Amino acid sequence: MESTAGKRQRIEEAEALLERAHAIPSGVFGRYECEPGWTWKPRFSDFDLWWVLHGYGHARINGEPEIRIEPGTLLLLRPGDTGDFRQDPQAPLTVLSSHFELLDMATGLPLELDGRHFPRRRHLVNDKGQISDLMTRLVRSRSEPSLFRSLVSRGLLLELLAVVYKLDAAADGVQPEIDHRLNSALAIIGARPSQRLALGEVAAAAGLSPKELSGLFVRQLGVTFRRHTVDVRMERAQFLLNGTDLSVGQIARSLGYPDQFLFSRQFRAKFGMPPSQYRDSVHNLGLS
Repeated sequence: MESTAGKRQRIEEAEALLERAHAIPSGVFGRYECEPGWTWKPRFSDFDLWWVLHGYGHARINGEPEIRIEPGTLLLLRPGDTGDFRQDPQAPLTVLSSHFELLDMATGLPLELDGRHFPRRRHLVNDKGQISDLMTRLVRSRSEPSLFRSLVSRGLLLELLAVVYKLDAAADGVQPEIDHRLNSALAIIGARPSQRLALGEVAAAAGLSPKELSGLFVRQLGVTFRRHTVDVRMERAQFLLNGTDLSVGQIARSLGYPDQFLFSRQFRAKFGMPPSQYRDSVHNLGLS
């Protein structure tokens, strides 16, 4: 059985692949109120996002066991898929659909995703507002003659894909969104890198106990509170070394280090070289 860490890694790999993708609208799109007696037996040559607004039915995809279709059903069908769709005659289907391709930005060829990087084909969504809004805007952007409509369509497609992957992560038990209280703590730490903020101080400001905040860091970010605060200081130090003429000692003091040696040791642990060498390497790169 795949571990939580393995699931998160798989999701992060899929995200990295999608960052290289152009989501390009293709083929058929629109809002469809299915006629009496409607059935559908497609073979897909591209992707299809299929969102059920009203009605009920059943579908069999790639010969797998039959699945129920109902309001809030979101399907992401892939190239090569086959289907057999039927609706309830007493409750005909109304759906929003948009076909698209995923192309590699570098090559212009179809993006290569293996099976483990695809989300589930079917999700049943309880909170329907977000997807209904995005799908409606996507269909409208493709049908209305307006400036930049292809750019808008591509942005909406990627946003919808992000929603699908988040649904898939949640179904796998991986929390796709950071707890809002942890976000508050991150904002506090990020805004004050020069201060040695205590766990209890940040926890109180975020409305948590120290134990709760410490647990959120480990569960959702995979690091301890202390490790994160050090990383924030080191990233600020990197910025100051790159963009200012402050000496290493001045940077260390500005970040709350009375001891330059501790600062240098932590910087080296983070970036693989002491701060003075890092600054030299950046300047040499700029001159080359």
